[in-house]
Amino acid sequence: MISPDNYKKPLVSFILIGYNQERYVREAVNGVLSQTYSPLEIVLSDDCSKDNTYRVMSEMAADYKGAHKIILNRNETNLHVGRHVNRAMELATGEFIVMGACDDISLPRRVQTLYEKWRETDGRAFCIMSNAAAIDQNGKVIASHFFHAENDTNPGRIVLRRYDDRVRVSLLKTGYREVWYASGVLGATNAIQRKIYDEFGPLWGTLFGEDEALCYRANILGGVAYVDEPLVLYRRHTEHLVPDDVPPEKKAHYDYVLNQHIVRLDENNLRDTKTAFKKRFLSRSQARYFETRFRWELQRGQINILSHDRRWFSLAFVIVKYIAVGIRRKKMVGWLLWRCDPSLFAWVRRWTKHAKLEATPPPPGGCAPDPYLAFFGRQGQL
Repeated sequence: MISPDNYKKPLVSFILIGYNQERYVREAVNGVLSQTYSPLEIVLSDDCSKDNTYRVMSEMAADYKGAHKIILNRNETNLHVGRHVNRAMELATGEFIVMGACDDISLPRRVQTLYEKWRETDGRAFCIMSNAAAIDQNGKVIASHFFHAENDTNPGRIVLRRYDDRVRVSLLKTGYREVWYASGVLGATNAIQRKIYDEFGPLWGTLFGEDEALCYRANILGGVAYVDEPLVLYRRHTEHLVPDDVPPEKKAHYDYVLNQHIVRLDENNLRDTKTAFKKRFLSRSQARYFETRFRWELQRGQINILSHDRRWFSLAFVIVKYIAVGIRRKKMVGWLLWRCDPSLFAWVRRWTKHAKLEATPPPPGGCAPDPYLAFFGRQGQL
């Protein structure tokens, strides 16, 4: 640990991106300007909004008289999330970068708390996420804590359950203090090291969201740190990519959008896997496992998209590839389970010999560990 007497606080960048969020942007910018950490550089970036989002940003930047440095940007064309984040990263110069969107509100100590957590890990965590409070589109608090941490029967594993029990995030010990391998992050609470971009380059331009792609990169380079304190007011509203409450008549449309997101994310992760192998962040066996995993998920998403578009010839071709990769993936998952958890592998083999699931009790804890995380947890032994 670096001695406080010999430590100079680095420049931190706060990137706030927005598109057609005139209704919420003023609260979001106020939250960023109120940060207690210094020195802080703030990048306010608008993705060619059709409403007054950029005008509000520019007016508030002009009126600001504080110590933080402000960089104002408006894209000439709509770049979408992936390319917009890339553009904002080009403008930011900090070593440690906090991410935010114009529909969420950052609490005043957010940057300071995330920076302190990053420093506690001696820079070994490449992504820092925190808890959040969920609010509705009018600012009313829905849940004081977005996540509730639960200890797993595995002493090195923590499960973060969402307040509505819909999604959970798994954290697996990396072997170093409070650094974890994460199966996902809440992008609204993210902060990352610049090295994530220096090593892997820009995100795939067509991405709908950056959080899962950055989490995968962080897992490869070192891991993720978690702060169990609400530092963001995370807004839940109907303008999200896939809202929580989807009307039955719109379910097919949102499923189509979600599959497009999955395909683009897997394309990005495949490229990052190749980069990680070339730079020796992953061994050959590790890279092969992740390439097979992402290619299988990519083809599954393509099947759903092609069936929706009724492109039958292309669909038949992808199904053949999907089956071939699925056979390979099944073999690799068995090898992975055997290497990471022989007892779980034995349980799976016993279970597959029974006609009914009820014939065999589940493993301790009620659910099997995520093979993706188990792979990261044992990567030093592979």
